[in-house]
Amino acid sequence: MPDFQVRERDSSGEVLQGEISEEIPDGFVFIRLKSQWFCNDAGLTSVEFAGIEYFCVGRRVMAFVEPVSAEQAEDKAAQAYERIREVLGVTEIPEIFRYFASVPAFLHDFFMNFRKFVLSAGKLDEKRKLLIAAAVVGQGGSSRWLDFLATFAEARGVSRVEMAEALAVGATNSMYNVLFKFRDISGTDVFNGMGVGLRAHTFQGTSLDETTVELINLSLSDINSCKPCTSAHVAKVRQSGVADEAIYEAIQCAATMVAGVQFLRSIGVS
Repeated sequence: MPDFQVRERDSSGEVLQGEISEEIPDGFVFIRLKSQWFCNDAGLTSVEFAGIEYFCVGRRVMAFVEPVSAEQAEDKAAQAYERIREVLGVTEIPEIFRYFASVPAFLHDFFMNFRKFVLSAGKLDEKRKLLIAAAVVGQGGSSRWLDFLATFAEARGVSRVEMAEALAVGATNSMYNVLFKFRDISGTDVFNGMGVGLRAHTFQGTSLDETTVELINLSLSDINSCKPCTSAHVAKVRQSGVADEAIYEAIQCAATMVAGVQFLRSIGVS
């Protein structure tokens, strides 16, 4: 079955599977999901065809490359698959990594970085790294990565509520990045005297501790190229007692996830 953008889940959290209707015109894909019809395509909610009402779940997603099956994987890709099974404790290779295997060297490099800088505790604990990773994939708009990380993180004791909070912190930080980056590159000091005027109670209003919030803010400020924000968050994290090596680890974690998100998006998979 081709790849489809179907985000609905049932009450257990399982991704719903569906039957494709090939007869609907105009390139739209219609899928029946467990006796119900869902739609997430803006502008077209349903259509009547042959006396039956169908709901649209989006246009067909055509990836630039196809996922590489375990049977197709050779040499470096096959070696990486074995490592993925070992590290993640799975028998089936997650689809994300099967897309990466279209370029075996990239899969190998990415998973080595992913294991070291996202999955392994170092100067930062694994939970903080997973929350930073979640904020980064949220920033990059990758629902595939978010689904994978949420499931993986839950098995490591990180709740979906905490993941959602990391996404909210990241979104709030990006809002500030836009404003302060503008001040920095506008070519005038006139805006520096104007009030910020943006509410940001989210930074103190979640269950995440202050250090985790600041590390998320720092990582996304770097990604968003907001120099004043990045400098301010480095200073604040240092004041809270976080070692420079731990700060650098947060950025290595974020950089790894940027690569993972960018490759998927560049081949047309979000």
